[in-house]
Amino acid sequence: MSEKKITAPGASPGQMSPHPGDDADAIRAKATAVLGELSRAAKEAAASNTKLTRDSVHDVAKGFDLGVPDDVWRWSGLLEAETDRGTALVGAAFLEEKLGSLLGAFIIDDAKLEKALLEGTAPLGTFSARTKACEALGLLRHDTCRLIDRVRNIRNKFAHVSKDLTFESLEIRDSALSLGEGIPQATTPRVAFICATMLLAGELDRATLAARAARRVRPSAPSTLSPAGLIIQEVVGQFLEWASDGDSEPPEGGNT
Repeated sequence: MSEKKITAPGASPGQMSPHPGDDADAIRAKATAVLGELSRAAKEAAASNTKLTRDSVHDVAKGFDLGVPDDVWRWSGLLEAETDRGTALVGAAFLEEKLGSLLGAFIIDDAKLEKALLEGTAPLGTFSARTKACEALGLLRHDTCRLIDRVRNIRNKFAHVSKDLTFESLEIRDSALSLGEGIPQATTPRVAFICATMLLAGELDRATLAARAARRVRPSAPSTLSPAGLIIQEVVGQFLEWASDGDSEPPEGGNT
């Protein structure tokens, strides 16, 4: 069984962050072990007159607990199999869906409210609105949101221009290539778009885990007034009491 050239999602050394506690030597050692296992799998495939498949690479990644989610791996395969237009539309849809999951993980756990905010024509139902909301709520970095905006803009060009665009078209090429800055394997606009989309998906997954840990909850009781607020409340009460009694003198003031 043959397969197209594999672009491993989330494999960019320049954009992967080590887990806390991992030192450089341990990371290099693990990377060497992964490459060794991939080499072994490739030799086995060659011996049986086949090519190294996506599933085989995925199995190696899972064996080393590299943290590549199954859906990210599956979507990367879909992107590589699509036409250029399909890749742009599907990749953007993938990120838009993950933005919705990120917001849903952060707001209070209420399915009706989540639907009212995120689905269809809801306030946060669009790609752009979701991106802005995630940045405004501190769920994503500014730079990440700008990259997501670039993916959305590329999607819009493919979706709204009637002529047959490709990633090599003048309207697309430079913007797509800019997504691949710092990604060694992003040698063409199409590959840059796919790699960047998968890396962004990984960042959104990590942000979703953090958001779920900090999920908002409904207040269990009304907020309490500060000492200053209590003083203001008492002032208003005394003023209203004095104002309702036309014959009384205003209370005498003084510093306390």
